[in-house]
Amino acid sequence: MFIYNMSLQFSCSVKAELSSHPVFLPFFFSCSNEPPLISVTPTEVDLGEINRFENSSRSFEVTIKNIGGKPLHIKSILRDCESCTSVELEDSIIKSGSESQLQITFESKDFFAGPIEKTVFINSDAQNMPEVMVNFSADLK
Repeated sequence: MFIYNMSLQFSCSVKAELSSHPVFLPFFFSCSNEPPLISVTPTEVDLGEINRFENSSRSFEVTIKNIGGKPLHIKSILRDCESCTSVELEDSIIKSGSESQLQITFESKDFFAGPIEKTVFINSDAQNMPEVMVNFSADLK
């Protein structure tokens, strides 16, 4: 029968003592007290002219980067036009110093000719900007 004498130290390392032999256990958590911070590029995109009847969809990528210390959680991605805009996020949890790609696709075939402007809203637990707007525009022909 094993008796575990656990003494935990949370200063970026976790130490457990198993009887009289120290054992270091790997834990995956951030040692930084800095909160998650978000950086999104680009936040404005001009898709140019789009022929509504030929190649009516256009896609572009947005980079979401965690410039903070703790993991960044993307809570939701909302669109002001759910029927004409689709989104695909690479990772919803972004480690400190890492980034994730968001692909945004606009489908224009159900629109009349003329200029359009649409917005995608990225909601996260970032302390600096809990909601980031990505605006895109196009001239439909």
